[in-house]
Amino acid sequence: QEWQSFILMELDAQTLYIMRKHGDLAHIYGEAPVAMETAKTGFNFQVKVAASALESTPFLLGDSFSGVDILLTTVLDWAVAYDFTLADSLLGYLERMHAREAYLSARAHNFSNPPAA
Repeated sequence: QEWQSFILMELDAQTLYIMRKHGDLAHIYGEAPVAMETAKTGFNFQVKVAASALESTPFLLGDSFSGVDILLTTVLDWAVAYDFTLADSLLGYLERMHAREAYLSARAHNFSNPPAA
């Protein structure tokens, strides 16, 4: 539960989603350059916790894949889309996650239909 809360609340809601709101969705929420910079700084600081944990283990909870790995993969994919520079441990982790058969199947399924107009 600790990893789940950290990923959802700190990495997602308090950093990346603020960037989405005041970047991609600025036409709705308004531009907020200081919030954007603070979010970037916060993400870079906080993601170091996950980077450190993944230096010695293949998954967040050790040797077994779990739901928190799905959450972290999603957040890291979003960070890559926002041009964050990730630590080598996080990039290696993403490679492992992206190579999983279940990830490949889910990705193909999720992106098989064009977005709704």
